[in-house]
Amino acid sequence: MAQRRAAGPVTEEKPEKTSFREQFSALGNLPRFFSLIWRVSKKLTIANVLLRLVKSVIPISMLYVGKEIIDEVIRLMASGGDQTYLWTMVVIELGLAIFSDLLNRLITLYDGLWEICFPILVRWILFAMLPSWICINLKMLISMINWNALAAKRLVEQF
Repeated sequence: MAQRRAAGPVTEEKPEKTSFREQFSALGNLPRFFSLIWRVSKKLTIANVLLRLVKSVIPISMLYVGKEIIDEVIRLMASGGDQTYLWTMVVIELGLAIFSDLLNRLITLYDGLWEICFPILVRWILFAMLPSWICINLKMLISMINWNALAAKRLVEQF
């Protein structure tokens, strides 16, 4: 069995530290970013935002249901009684966990659609900003892979 030799010590370059002010100033790019994704597909943008808003409510809901489960267990230990409410809360907690997973999968699907659609917008922006001689070469390159853009556009139109 042949052994592989190490190519040498691996040195990691540490990224340059940025100040909090620089990191905070990067948030100024968000409006431009949101306008770009809005121009690609309004439907995808609205769906993605709504899914993320619903997803943000689930952890709070799960905490509340978990609190109710604990409270009910303590009440049942102290006085006994019917366990219907306890099992209802357990089923709701399970339902929230499953719903959360489904939302994660939908969000991943929409993010994957963005990976297909966003390059189309980037091409439009490049053609508007670059000199014409560069655009001619890029147009030739893009014409070779234009089928990908058409497929992405059709996919977005379905949503």
